[in-house]
Amino acid sequence: MTILFLLTAVTAKFVISDLKVSSVQPEGFTGARFNSAMKPFIPNIQGEKELADNLTEGIPGPTLGLYAAYTVFDVGNPSQQVVIDASFVSSNCPNGYENMGVIPGSKKCRTFNLCVKKMSANKLTNLDSFITGAFISKNKKDTAIDERAAPNPYISIVDREDFHGGCGDDNNYYVGLERDAVYPKDLNQLNPQEKRDLMVSYAPLIVLHPNEDWWPASVSNLLDNSIRTFKDGNWQLHTKIPLPNDYNFNNPYWHGNSDLSSVPMYAFFIEKQQGIIDLVYSTYYPFNYGKKIPVAFNTVFGNHIGDVEYMAIRFINGAPSTVFNGFHSWTHTNYFYGTTLAKAGNQIKFYSAMGSHGLWSTTGKHEYKQAALGLIKLVDETGDGKVWNGRNKLEAFDVKRKLPLPGNTEFTFWPQILESDGVNDPNRGTSDSRSGPVERWGQQDTKGCVFGQCRIENAPSGFAQKGWWNSFIAV
Repeated sequence: MTILFLLTAVTAKFVISDLKVSSVQPEGFTGARFNSAMKPFIPNIQGEKELADNLTEGIPGPTLGLYAAYTVFDVGNPSQQVVIDASFVSSNCPNGYENMGVIPGSKKCRTFNLCVKKMSANKLTNLDSFITGAFISKNKKDTAIDERAAPNPYISIVDREDFHGGCGDDNNYYVGLERDAVYPKDLNQLNPQEKRDLMVSYAPLIVLHPNEDWWPASVSNLLDNSIRTFKDGNWQLHTKIPLPNDYNFNNPYWHGNSDLSSVPMYAFFIEKQQGIIDLVYSTYYPFNYGKKIPVAFNTVFGNHIGDVEYMAIRFINGAPSTVFNGFHSWTHTNYFYGTTLAKAGNQIKFYSAMGSHGLWSTTGKHEYKQAALGLIKLVDETGDGKVWNGRNKLEAFDVKRKLPLPGNTEFTFWPQILESDGVNDPNRGTSDSRSGPVERWGQQDTKGCVFGQCRIENAPSGFAQKGWWNSFIAV
């Protein structure tokens, strides 16, 4: 059930509101499929008209359907009243909320009211939170609630009690609300705290493979364990831990940190031409595990020291538009409001390839390259393992102003490792890993090469050298 949706168009912002309880499907209503949020239809703006489903279908007790009407409002019109909050309660609506209708229960099942809170459009602020989607989550009693219904500041869970309590079955039914925020068309007007709030709101969920053994780490961990070395015409970070001659990377350093709640993601606010804003989210892993090649007796090729991955969201006229996610030397593109990306509110869920960490939108096996006339097929494998929530520990930066944003704990200054100039200057800095810019975040040193394929490849370039800050071509 779509309760409210915000879209920034070229000339105005629009929202959807007008909640209603109805026993029959009203003409012109839009809704959502059971247990699944949907992108709403906005006449002449986006989408196709879809019929509303009865969200209470199959739930014992309630006798009326729950539907949502759409009404398009221009946020720029201060006379309009727009829905900013909604809740499903089992008693009277709280102060400040309007009762939009009652869904009665049976003799055993509880009833609940549909309550909304409205505000005049001229009182909206940059960071006002709106309801953008809703769903019903069905769970067995005494089990974890649906991930999309997990409580956090950006997804509000309303009436987390079993709203059909007493019906005699073994299920809980939660109503979850997804939220978005209104931002000015020119995101450059945001102050540093608002920029951070925006970046936190859209920070991704990265799901690692259940058998992952090569975990992420902080950039500080890289710096603490590296020496800055000028080689082959550029500055590189060489690990203090020597590379093993037998290709067995057993030192704990290479395996990173499996406690994902303590590992930062890195976010960059990047201003483009014509008011375009890119939010780039970058991650670092101490080691990239390559691929076993069957025709080479399952020898692993393609290992390299250090691994840098990214995803990005492009904002046009203040609204999220194109989404980019990198894997190996390629980039996928999708539409933020499309159907190919799984999201929890504003957070896009990506699946990290086991060992090599490229990002994919689904689980499974993903062939990305063939070699030796098709005899060698390189495949990424993704699966449902630990979830790395970018909101938990985000290091955020304004790139144009070289400014760390409020809330950073690792870098409260602009570190030299984020500098893009000077990586080819042998007189820039010393061997101290923090003394100057760096081109390669690891050894630029290939080993064990056969027909152009190496057991150890060159280390990747760093965040500032990837080209993300100027384009979305992965290098």
